[in-house]
Amino acid sequence: MVRRRDLVDGGDTTVAGLMGSFNPWFYNDSLPITLMAEYDVGWRQRELSGQKARYQAAYAELDFLPFNGINLRLKYDFTDPDADLRDDQTYRVGVGFDLYFMPNLALTGQFRTAFATSQGADGLFIVRAWL
Repeated sequence: MVRRRDLVDGGDTTVAGLMGSFNPWFYNDSLPITLMAEYDVGWRQRELSGQKARYQAAYAELDFLPFNGINLRLKYDFTDPDADLRDDQTYRVGVGFDLYFMPNLALTGQFRTAFATSQGADGLFIVRAWL
């Protein structure tokens, strides 16, 4: 990802990432799980000074499909917006679900909480319909 913006609009960002997934369900019908992960590293501009800051983020998600129409998720994510600053990292754990009522209609819910920081918890519900 490469973004070139004025500092007041978030500044410049240059990030490279590696992502992948593993789906044992493909090999064995008794294992309806999927593991997805991503790691990003790069540089961004600091908000006040405009100096370069090394940035990194990681994400992992384990999906479990107990039966048709329900997907359960367990998530972990990590962000370090500035490698030169101590204790500015965020670690979050989350749980979520996708409930498919009928073709083209789904409800997604997610709850996540941060630990080792004061960012607290948040939740999200989304109703999706598509043609």
